[in-house]
Amino acid sequence: MKIWHYHPITKNLIGESRADASPREPEVFLIPAFATSIAPPEIPVNYNVSFTGEGWALEEILPPPPQVLDLLTNLPELPDTPLHPTPSPVPVITARQLRRALLRLGVTGAQVEAQIAAMHGTDADREAAMIEWEYATTYQRDHPLVALLGAALGLTTAQIDAAWKEAATI
Repeated sequence: MKIWHYHPITKNLIGESRADASPREPEVFLIPAFATSIAPPEIPVNYNVSFTGEGWALEEILPPPPQVLDLLTNLPELPDTPLHPTPSPVPVITARQLRRALLRLGVTGAQVEAQIAAMHGTDADREAAMIEWEYATTYQRDHPLVALLGAALGLTTAQIDAAWKEAATI
């Protein structure tokens, strides 16, 4: 059985689909909320159709008044600068900058290595994390290991962000 869907607030026709038969009563069809089995009339150009609860009503779509057309045709030019500036990217920092920033937070290299050794996962995961810690020459703030170790060391995201920005100035 064909059904027609309408918007829950405006009651305007949205589209059509097929109703599912009831699993208990195959001759009964299930009509969802905001749908009807009443077919809408043919819709002429510049008309809208909305459901009244008992049937469909045609409404003429009127053109906008001349004042609105004037506003739309005489819009000011938009500035070239974006309305919402793009946030500055988080800098990549060096191993020296990272270790100095951690030291300012009271975190030593030995504490980081202890957290890596205590990480969940396989031996290979822990070894890969240790390689990142010991041999990386630069670090990115969005690297998963930064969040993992930060949380393990009791640092909040805000603390890590602030320390990262400060580290970039060292």
